[in-house]
Amino acid sequence: GGETARGSRAELVFLGTGASMPAKYRNVSGLLLLMEGASHVAADAAEMPQGAAAAAAPAAASPCAALAAPAHPAHLAHPAPSAPLPSAVCDAAATAAASAPPLTAEAARAGASSAVEGASAGLLFDVGEGALGALRRRFGEEAAAVVCGLQLAWISHMHADHHLGLVHILQLRSALAPGRPLLVVGPLALRSWLREAAATLEAAVEFRWVHCAAVSSDAAVSAALRRCGGVWMRAARATHCSDAWAVALQHAHGWGLVYSGDTRPCEAVTRLGNALRSECRILVHEATFDDSPEMQREALAKRHSTVSEALQIGASMSAWRVILTHFSQRYPKIADVGVAAVQDALLAFDHMRMPFALLPYLPQLSPALECLFADELRAGGEEA
Repeated sequence: GGETARGSRAELVFLGTGASMPAKYRNVSGLLLLMEGASHVAADAAEMPQGAAAAAAPAAASPCAALAAPAHPAHLAHPAPSAPLPSAVCDAAATAAASAPPLTAEAARAGASSAVEGASAGLLFDVGEGALGALRRRFGEEAAAVVCGLQLAWISHMHADHHLGLVHILQLRSALAPGRPLLVVGPLALRSWLREAAATLEAAVEFRWVHCAAVSSDAAVSAALRRCGGVWMRAARATHCSDAWAVALQHAHGWGLVYSGDTRPCEAVTRLGNALRSECRILVHEATFDDSPEMQREALAKRHSTVSEALQIGASMSAWRVILTHFSQRYPKIADVGVAAVQDALLAFDHMRMPFALLPYLPQLSPALECLFADELRAGGEEA
């Protein structure tokens, strides 16, 4: 997985990593996947496995596709813990640092240069309230170009924390690129909701809706994937509410991504992951609750997953990297994932960029985050 990721220009940008409602430190769900534009896919076609180049055939580039990210990364600011750090956490940090591959200068440069430079393709996975504001904070003046370059927006289910921000994205997209409606893939109720919401607006809102179940066979979805080097996209029912879905994307460069949406651990998500090529499977899975007995009961009652359950799903599909997101707002800064998990998962934060070129090295940061937020974890997740 490491070599495949290091050669990719793709990256994940987390617009919101909290559950239920926006809070001080975490907005609600929103994930942006930025990928190589058509020109990059064409240039790299000779290096792809035989047959993959045809699946990634270039399409016409968008006139709004010249994207550039600010040079400065998003920062997490918090004072160092005043009490001594737990020895088990520090031991885990030392072990992870010793076992991880060295961070080369080439990898550092790859991570510093944003995937949006020269890219023309982006996919949104859930668009909670405030997603457009998060885009503007992350990309500044280039947020409009990012929206213009979107190929598809995926809405996993109809809970408000996963779709309320979509109308604002559609408004901006329709104003920037009239006649180029954004492809929206979502549950059946989303189509009616969008039509009713659009009718109340002064300006026209354009979109093309596709049901989640049809994502693997719809011609417009296939065309959108080709523009960013995607080979296929498949959906599976999640164990959450009615008409809730997980999704998998296979890219021609070898990596594959599974986005769980909200769900209990379920075999359908595992099957999606196992359908991806084995060399570089990346799982973004909800981890709403910690693993205490009380939170396990909450997870069952509300049809969500705990941290260990998300990691088990990753293990069942042999995921190369597991990224945890959608944390309950009872954990304002960091969820208590436990010392045993810090070497096996990446924790998502709002505005965090995860360039695929740096994914081989990012697990080194998880124990450090546990150390940084030791006070919050020691206080049981309450704000200091």
